[in-house]
Amino acid sequence: MPGGLRVVAGLLTVLIGAFGVAASFQVAERSDAARDVLSRSQPLSADAAAVYRSLADANTAASSGFLAGGLEPAEVRERYDRDIATASRKLVTAAAATDGPADSAAEIEELSRLLPVYTARIEAARANNRQGLPLGGAWLRNANDLMQEEMLPAAERLYQAEKERLRTDYATAQGFPWVAVGLGVLTVGALGGVQHALYRRTNRRFNVGLLGATAACGVLLVWVTAGHTLASAGLSDSYERGVRSLNVLNDARISALKARGGENLTLVARGAVTIPAGQKFAGQDSYDVAYRAEMARLLGPEGDGRSGGLLGQALELADDPAGGGRRGRGAAARPLRRAGPPPPDPDARP
Repeated sequence: MPGGLRVVAGLLTVLIGAFGVAASFQVAERSDAARDVLSRSQPLSADAAAVYRSLADANTAASSGFLAGGLEPAEVRERYDRDIATASRKLVTAAAATDGPADSAAEIEELSRLLPVYTARIEAARANNRQGLPLGGAWLRNANDLMQEEMLPAAERLYQAEKERLRTDYATAQGFPWVAVGLGVLTVGALGGVQHALYRRTNRRFNVGLLGATAACGVLLVWVTAGHTLASAGLSDSYERGVRSLNVLNDARISALKARGGENLTLVARGAVTIPAGQKFAGQDSYDVAYRAEMARLLGPEGDGRSGGLLGQALELADDPAGGGRRGRGAAARPLRRAGPPPPDPDARP
């Protein structure tokens, strides 16, 4: 009997130790993930969205200034300069803070390399435009092609990578600690079973040591379960009421900026850039097709901003009257131009 008790005591000690280690490890893992959401992945996701928005807005401002003719309005130039400065600053911040996938670092490096090339082409377009030379339009189209074909795709990949990292951190922080809870239930059950066996053999109703260990393990089990449940509920609420809505609004703003840029360049190019034969929408103005694709993505297939589309999603996610009203007014907007065929499928490639 004493030998058997020593074996049982040893097994209980191992089981209690395993429960404590598992609880400590899994609680720390979820705590670190929640801390990363707050201090790293969410700010980086916001910075990546700011880079994307700033680049799209800078491109729109550049084309708007070009349409003004001669010397562009001061407010348009200030908007362009502010967007370029914001993109540069956010790229530096993201480069210093990111420790995620190597792809994100590569996108940041690519954008840092291309940004001065883009601004140089815009300045060449401005210089020629101020002199009344038609070469300015060619420089602007060249800068826009660089932005649309290389810079914005790189910024979007960076944005999507950081959004995915944010979702991963949320998922990690909200993951249920099955190992710790399972070991806790097993430990409490084993302690209760041993006490019952001792009671049947010795008629000793309570064993102080086993009773204390059972109470301590029970309290730890309840703390791990309840603490995780409350933390997970808070994280879920912050994601559903904050992150999802912000992501949709970021995407909607970017689509609106890209549509405005396409509309401006339709006027600048005056049909000089068309889709090659053999491709979808062949012979049509490529900037006009891009404009209509972005408007379809923004307003949905019905073009009313309520039956799908990014504005429709934002309206569904709005959880306060003020925000819902503003998004509803945006969803009711109509594109300025409706000439040509209906908007193409935004996911279709020409």
